[in-house]
Amino acid sequence: MNLENDKKLRDIITNLRNWQKLKNNPSLILELLSKANYFEIDNSTSEDESACYHLYPAVEIEEDIDKKSKVYSLIFYMISKNRDNKEFLDRNKDNIDQFINKFQVINRNLIGDTEISKDVAENRKKRWSREIKKWLFENEVFEVFEIPKEDFKFNDDHVVMQGHFGIKDIVDSQTDQPAITGYSPDIMIYQIHPQAQTESFYDMARLSPPYRNMEHEKQFSLLKYNL
Repeated sequence: MNLENDKKLRDIITNLRNWQKLKNNPSLILELLSKANYFEIDNSTSEDESACYHLYPAVEIEEDIDKKSKVYSLIFYMISKNRDNKEFLDRNKDNIDQFINKFQVINRNLIGDTEISKDVAENRKKRWSREIKKWLFENEVFEVFEIPKEDFKFNDDHVVMQGHFGIKDIVDSQTDQPAITGYSPDIMIYQIHPQAQTESFYDMARLSPPYRNMEHEKQFSLLKYNL
């Protein structure tokens, strides 16, 4: 592994671990999440047959020399489920940036398928800034979102995709009514077609923890990966 590629992989691991460490700093996590608005989705590493993609929150930390302080930036890394295992990561250390996308978060100014309506999407976005503080107080901070490939449109270069932050009600699958646990952070995929002037909104994101079981947790190898 050459020095430049080694730095890329170390940066990814460092930024993922920054998020893990900052989970114990509720005020900073709240600051990062409450102002988060959306991120642009680059599909350049999507060429495989995965059923879903793993979207990991991470934090870049930069030193502000003039202010003698640190600047924290929320980012996300995306890797396909098929590639998120130790064997693949070990085998592709030298060109890992070809398989992991980095998304910079843009902050806000101070039906059988997964499609949802624009009104539902906008309502969830508004709830994010109002309710994320309460959710963080009551729950363990999430480590990853699992998003099915049906939420994306990787085969159309004219479609611009964005991931938007929101809060959604949790529905009991058996009764189709709001569950006792109430609500959950959400990432909605916006598909925007500028030429056709159309928009679509998709939402089947599942956050973890909680993990379904030990085998499910093992699917997210990037979290535990060591050089």
